[in-house]
Amino acid sequence: MRKIQRQSGSLVNFTSIKRVSGLLFIGVLMLLWTQAAQAAITGTITTPSSTGAVYAGSSSQDIVWTVEGGDGTHTVELWLSTDGGTSYPTFIGTCTHVAVGGTFTWSVPAMDTINAMIMVNGTDSAGTQATFSITSGTFTIDSTLPTPPTAPAT
Repeated sequence: MRKIQRQSGSLVNFTSIKRVSGLLFIGVLMLLWTQAAQAAITGTITTPSSTGAVYAGSSSQDIVWTVEGGDGTHTVELWLSTDGGTSYPTFIGTCTHVAVGGTFTWSVPAMDTINAMIMVNGTDSAGTQATFSITSGTFTIDSTLPTPPTAPAT
């Protein structure tokens, strides 16, 4: 009887039982192998790129990022923080089948904050996950309409 089992994705048990002249021989061979480690998922948000950027609320703006590592096929999720990165409660969107980077056109919410940040979470097709980029600093979302100038008194 021969039995081969795969356990835990990397351990194989091979059991052999033989009967020779009335004696019973049991042999067990365990093989352990390792797979080449995948590179960690890393990336960079390139737009918005600097502290001090100002986006008008209700405008359309591009979020641009690069990604590498993992198995080369990524799904990314984009998240917005309005408190300087303490939390990222606002889901912006998802892009799938991303190989080396991407652009997402984002509808900036109608709100006011001087502490906006964007975070990108990546998952490769093997299920490896990573938060691989957060904007380098805060940017502003301004939805307050400017006050129209008043005509001078005559």
